[in-house]
Amino acid sequence: MLTLSTDHAFSDKAGKHGLSPREIEKIGPRLLDALTSIRERRRVGDLPFLDLPSDRKMVDSCRSMAARFSGMQNFLLAGIGGSALGPAALFGALSHPLHNLLPAERRGGRPRFFTLDNVDPDFAAALFGFCDPRETVFNIISKSGATAETAAASLLIFDRLQHVLGAKWRSLPACSIFSTASAKSPFR
Repeated sequence: MLTLSTDHAFSDKAGKHGLSPREIEKIGPRLLDALTSIRERRRVGDLPFLDLPSDRKMVDSCRSMAARFSGMQNFLLAGIGGSALGPAALFGALSHPLHNLLPAERRGGRPRFFTLDNVDPDFAAALFGFCDPRETVFNIISKSGATAETAAASLLIFDRLQHVLGAKWRSLPACSIFSTASAKSPFR
């Protein structure tokens, strides 16, 4: 269970850097309006991610996927913008701060987590040099399926797999996840 503590956000603990009771009272109506707006957007289906924790089918699918890749040492997410920043932020918030530096047994069998969110050749080469493709799950994310940077990152991944694995690189679906929202996406 994730717990959010606001104890040190208020002036009684944070001094001049915290919110005072007067400031909270002043913004209260705006906060209630924002909460009402979020609830309405959720009701009409504009914010489906808010219902993910109670979506049993999705939870079961995620658990199945995790079991499928059990034992892999690395998880490399290729995406740009929110496709990379959102997962990286969640991972950072929910994991040990030095997760990637921990030995496998201290990581509880969980893979190291990396993002390829640009096509800088030095960064990509360093990342690919570190992540053995035989021990890496590749998650290529593009909401539209037409993001140029993600397409370029995909080509880098495919090239690396072919270089290291030779003809076996075509077994890519065994170690890959393609995430997209578009029915017309080339990743489908």
